[in-house]
Amino acid sequence: MTQQQNPVKESTATKQKPLPVPEKHSKTSKIGILALLLNFTTIASLGVAGYYGLQTYKSLESSYQNKFSQLNQSLTKANQDLVITQSKLEAVFSLQLQIDQLSKDHNLTAQRVNKLAQQNPDGWKLAEADYIIRMAGHKLWLERDLDSTFELLKIADKTIKDTKNPALLPIRKAIATDIANVQAIEIIDLAGQALILDNIIAQVEELKFISIENRAELITQADAKSSNDVNDWKANLAASWQAIKADFISIRRTDEDVPALLSPKQEWYLKENIRQHLQKAQLALYRAENERFKSNIEQASQLIRTYFDADNHLTNKIIVNLESQLQLNLEPELPTRLESNVLLQTMLNKQPKLTGE
Repeated sequence: MTQQQNPVKESTATKQKPLPVPEKHSKTSKIGILALLLNFTTIASLGVAGYYGLQTYKSLESSYQNKFSQLNQSLTKANQDLVITQSKLEAVFSLQLQIDQLSKDHNLTAQRVNKLAQQNPDGWKLAEADYIIRMAGHKLWLERDLDSTFELLKIADKTIKDTKNPALLPIRKAIATDIANVQAIEIIDLAGQALILDNIIAQVEELKFISIENRAELITQADAKSSNDVNDWKANLAASWQAIKADFISIRRTDEDVPALLSPKQEWYLKENIRQHLQKAQLALYRAENERFKSNIEQASQLIRTYFDADNHLTNKIIVNLESQLQLNLEPELPTRLESNVLLQTMLNKQPKLTGE
């Protein structure tokens, strides 16, 4: 029984074997795969195209923004230039109005001048000469420039001469008097005198100090110069003081080196003091301060006479130069007025004035 059933099972198993897949189903699968690949490729291409499109859009947007910014800047600059141009045009218009007004004033003044010139053709020459003479007075009294004063007076005389008007001869005569008065003033060569002082200042360092023997001799001479005249009390007092000082000084002959009267430091201070007096005299010379000039020259000369060897050639030369400086008069007497100026003012006051229409 069992053996009979087995064939039945085998036949059943044989009958239940899977059927082979037909070839048409395999071809359909390949087409699907290919379709999927095509779809993927299409999507990828669209993505790449979208990416590059986005980049292009951003680039164009940035370019448009830059151009827009440049356009705004150009418009702003154009507006500023327009404002500046407008202001310049307004200024030009204002200047044109001023020029027109000045032209009218000029024409009116020219008419008045012509009218006045017809009345008195010499009036302008007189006014010109008066101005020149006033400038001469400025040079004379304020600047003490005698050369310029002389030249200006000569120019004023020529101006009057060019009028060829005999009625103006009194003015020329007054100018001639003023020129003579200016020429009579002593002219001091300030630059030359200042150079002399410069030379003395440079030579101070070479001065030789007085010896002890000569110092004692000077004291003895001062004592001998005292007199019994009451009016000479200042000189006697100085001589007595020198005599008192002499009592405290003993002079002995020795073969050793004699010490100097002054220490090197004191010698330097003494020479520097002399230089300062001479430099102050130079400054007073340029400022025409007569008293201050002579005071500093006298002090420098007195120091040189007291402390330096009078027998030395350089010392004598410097003292002579300083004495000549004391003879200078830095404040010469100047004319109180110019006669030609007074006469011209009188004549000009009689001239007709420029008055409005």
